[in-house]
Amino acid sequence: PLPQLHLQDSNIVSMVFEHHGEPVLLSEFGFGTGFLKKFAAGGTSIQDGGMGDVPSLWISGVTHDVFFPGTSPRLAGNTLVWEADGVTYRLEGHSLGQADALALARSLTRH
Repeated sequence: PLPQLHLQDSNIVSMVFEHHGEPVLLSEFGFGTGFLKKFAAGGTSIQDGGMGDVPSLWISGVTHDVFFPGTSPRLAGNTLVWEADGVTYRLEGHSLGQADALALARSLTRH
């Protein structure tokens, strides 16, 4: 069966699905371009996401806090964030590696 979509507010749609036996969270934000901004504390690494011309960030290391407008903060694992066609995407999973995240993102993005 297809994963159930969750509408957090009018700008965020998310789904949880299984990849290699582990849960992965995919969120789509209608915030548009220029939303990629992340502050990191020790133990969290932020680097280019590896999606070529598509703006992207790979966030890995220790579990980090995530804050979104109008929501309570929560903890997140390894994360790939990218922008495509005016939409921001966030793919995260505690055991998700960058190679798997990139393969999943490319399968979801029309480029």
